[in-house]
Amino acid sequence: MVVFGPVPSRRLGRSLGINNIPPKICSYSCVYCQIGRTNRMQIERCGFYKPAVITNASLLWMDEVKKDLMKADWVSLKIDAADKDTWRRVDRPHGYLNIDKIMTGTIDFANSFKGILVTETMLVSGYNDKKECIDGIGKYLGKLKPSKAYLLVPTRPPAESCVQRPSTQELKEAFNTIRNLAHVEVECITGDEGESFFFTDDIINDLLSIISVHPVREDVIDKLLKDRNLDRTIINNLIQQNIIEEFMYENKKFFIRKSGERSTGNETNSAKSSSST
Repeated sequence: MVVFGPVPSRRLGRSLGINNIPPKICSYSCVYCQIGRTNRMQIERCGFYKPAVITNASLLWMDEVKKDLMKADWVSLKIDAADKDTWRRVDRPHGYLNIDKIMTGTIDFANSFKGILVTETMLVSGYNDKKECIDGIGKYLGKLKPSKAYLLVPTRPPAESCVQRPSTQELKEAFNTIRNLAHVEVECITGDEGESFFFTDDIINDLLSIISVHPVREDVIDKLLKDRNLDRTIINNLIQQNIIEEFMYENKKFFIRKSGERSTGNETNSAKSSSST
């Protein structure tokens, strides 16, 4: 299990991250995933480590999942699409999953959950930002009635290099459409996180723990090293040892721990083609 942080959070200000699933096992292989493509698709529930609660909502059709989540006081559900074709393109789910069952289970959970329920929707240009997709999401969120619906855009290196954020105008239209259709509070989060990562004296282990699941910008690391009177030797050694790698996204350099597979710029066309099948 990887515990990282506190890290800056666009939703909560600062948060302590707990990743209780080994990389890269997931029921989805989202095009924008910051830790790369999924190597092992799985929907069987099992205890990888002692429990922690994070959900992409893909297993909420299971009664035992709903029951377990009822114990939480704050749950965020991932809602990237409300139609099968868009869902398959953007989230690339395990072949056994059925979006109708997921949506029904999610609504059942939302109707019974006594804690704070929020949703988050990652909008990706050319994938789920068109009017018909946004309309579907808005109507679906109207059934879930979350206390807040977060709209996000990719800000860290994604699994596929073709992934880009929607235009400002498209974001504004999505914001207004979802707010008017769902009748819930909507918050659009488009900026980068801040620099308030927490590091102990063991900088290398802290850094590796964080970038295993949270790519960190070069300027953030440079400031950290400067504050500790250290030079780039630490980073260069990790790169030479093939432990971390550099990755450019939106003209910013990030450092990422090597784990999940990522596409290169040369794979853009093939990524678009495969995601639509």
